[in-house]
Amino acid sequence: MGAGVGLSALGSMLSFLGVMLLMVVGFVWFPLKRAIRKFTGKNEDAPAVEADRRDDDTQT
Repeated sequence: MGAGVGLSALGSMLSFLGVMLLMVVGFVWFPLKRAIRKFTGKNEDAPAVEADRRDDDTQT
């Protein structure tokens, strides 16, 4: 076996470890971010809903 086989194996192993690390980070970070947003009361997904509520309030 030559150097190419070893470098390919090393690259594959590093890629696999990187993917596993990113998977764990994503699995922990996104629910944590949602929980933080829930507890702080900030909701970044609702500006359009707030605009609709303001429009409804001005019409009545």
